[in-house]
Amino acid sequence: MPHTRRSLRWNNPLTELYNSQQLPQRIRKDLNLLIVSVSFGMVFYMINSGSLMAGFAKALGADDFSYGVLITVPMFSGIMQLFSAWLIEKTRKRKALFVICGIISKLLWLPIALVPYFVPMELEPLRIWVVIVFIALAGCCGSFIDAGLYPWMSGLVPLPIRGRFLGIRSSIYTFTGLISAIIGSLLLDRFTGIEGYSWILGITCFFGVADITCFAFISDVPMEERKDKVSLGWTIKKALHSKEYLFFVLFWTIWSFTGSLYAPYVNMYALGPLHFTISQTTILGQVVSSLAAVFMVQWWGRKLDSHGNRWVIRRVVIVLCASVLVWLFVQPKDTFQVTNLVPYFMYCLSTGLVACGMDVTLQQMLMTSTPQKNRSMFIALYSITTALLGSALGNLTGGWILKQLGDVSFSFLGMGFDRYKLILFAGAALRFAAVFLLLPKLTKGEQEISI
Repeated sequence: MPHTRRSLRWNNPLTELYNSQQLPQRIRKDLNLLIVSVSFGMVFYMINSGSLMAGFAKALGADDFSYGVLITVPMFSGIMQLFSAWLIEKTRKRKALFVICGIISKLLWLPIALVPYFVPMELEPLRIWVVIVFIALAGCCGSFIDAGLYPWMSGLVPLPIRGRFLGIRSSIYTFTGLISAIIGSLLLDRFTGIEGYSWILGITCFFGVADITCFAFISDVPMEERKDKVSLGWTIKKALHSKEYLFFVLFWTIWSFTGSLYAPYVNMYALGPLHFTISQTTILGQVVSSLAAVFMVQWWGRKLDSHGNRWVIRRVVIVLCASVLVWLFVQPKDTFQVTNLVPYFMYCLSTGLVACGMDVTLQQMLMTSTPQKNRSMFIALYSITTALLGSALGNLTGGWILKQLGDVSFSFLGMGFDRYKLILFAGAALRFAAVFLLLPKLTKGEQEISI
């Protein structure tokens, strides 16, 4: 009897997706490079944000409010994005400006990493301000990345597969990010002190450079020809007359504000009153949420393509806001309590499972809720509004409230409350109410708007 061998073949989801639209080889190469670039970028991002950045801030001597200022500065430098978008539209040199300014923005993290070596420990406030200045400069140069990325991507990724492509892309770069977060936290446990942060920040800036360098090999999609001059006044006038665009900006501004009230301070809570280590906050925070996102993001992408953004947003908000209830079971003590790891783990897991759905929805809506003509300018207006009135104002408000609350502590129904729990519950409740009030006005995102 002849032996029959069954060949086990792995079906590449990207190949299947490309085949479904019969994409030419050139576009396939560009889409693959979009994934490679963001994987490098995620290594840079995971080390320069979250618990690792919170640990760096604490090593510099920052308190809650100083930390809020530190993470808010890049958002204020986002004002430059209007100028960046105007310059891109005027010169039509999107690729050159994107690559050159993007590389400079990543290299500016080298001086940040070297701050402990040229600013003495005794000058603690100066250390923090030097870091803030260089982060601001990096943010100004990085504004060309923010202004150019989504208009560029919208010309590369076909609309019928955007949700699924963004889902696959997100799962790949999320997995890359979690590996880098694990390695970074383990290295910091081995090389303790602020010098350890310096070495890791210095190394990761080159991953940021690799991210931007990939775009030098991606096709520069022709920008829409324009007969009139690029005008900020024209853009604002058109934006104010578009209900779809206004509600898009308003919705994501409120989303950013309510989340920024409490989310950035979870790491300060963990590293401070809960006495977690960097490894614990990184593995249970960034790694657990990233692993959850890897398994869920493609599912959210498919649901976005089939059910639309409202369906996704509604379910994400319910889970995200309900997840803060696990903080009721956290009880800070004078020393580390292993029981506090469980609610922290549950919070990070539930956040990871659903937040990725919001990420792909936003990426999709940035390409459908802004018009093709002068898209860079409209995205710049969105970014500045959400950054300043959303994330920046939320971060500063949250930090200010925590500072005013001080060491407040009380019990209610047998549950202990402190300033961090109060800001968590207030922010989540405000987010839930605001989102469900505005959601019916949001466009479904089934096709690109025209203004």
